[in-house]
Amino acid sequence: MTDTVSDFAAFALDRLGEHFPGHASDPAQHLLKLGEEYGELTGACMRYLGRSRRAGTIEDVATEAADVLITLHVLAASLGIDLEAAWRAKAAVIAGRPWKEESQ
Repeated sequence: MTDTVSDFAAFALDRLGEHFPGHASDPAQHLLKLGEEYGELTGACMRYLGRSRRAGTIEDVATEAADVLITLHVLAASLGIDLEAAWRAKAAVIAGRPWKEESQ
């Protein structure tokens, strides 16, 4: 097992390359997979929140959320994006924004 999601994404890309030649190097495939995983997360949330015909558990939501996170990291890795550095840079921008405009 690996220590970080980014490390696992690199591992997953290697495995995908072994089993599906060409797949690991095609970011469009990972983008499509991210959409699929997001749809599964949406379904799990809707079931858990009681907005579906059948019930769901928080564990289902957590599992699907993890799939989205992993798939996002795989997509980023396939594009050569250091997602850790990208989120730190974006978090710094967001943290520096005013949360509410001051009244005049």
